[in-house]
Amino acid sequence: VVPDLGKDRNEHGTVVAVGPDVKEIEVGDFIQWVIGMSVDDKEFIHEGERHILLHQDAIVCKLQDV
Repeated sequence: VVPDLGKDRNEHGTVVAVGPDVKEIEVGDFIQWVIGMSVDDKEFIHEGERHILLHQDAIVCKLQDV
């Protein structure tokens, strides 16, 4: 689960939760997902913050948070 980082629809964000079978991705990782992928149907609000639910296969790489 990755919070949406703004109206500009970034294709990267910080992981705030992972499923039990997820490998190689941890809470706190800064990740990029498939560029151009529509996330409109994957967005939800939790405790007032917008998040995006991604399948592990949609994650392209971990990024260095700069």
